[in-house]
Amino acid sequence: MDDQVNRPAPRDVTDALDASVRDLESGAVCDAISSQTEARRMLADYDRAHPGSPGSAGRNSPKRSRTA
Repeated sequence: MDDQVNRPAPRDVTDALDASVRDLESGAVCDAISSQTEARRMLADYDRAHPGSPGSAGRNSPKRSRTA
């Protein structure tokens, strides 16, 4: 939750993530992974098309380890 941005995600990205949640609900984990991969690709495409948009620089940075 620390990596939230203040702009809405493109509709096709939210649709892909919604599909991922539905896949997880039905137990189709491999399908969920495919949907998440597609959403990441769409976000990367969006960031390339909109350089300098809020949140674009941090999204491609290395993953941080989360500690509980």
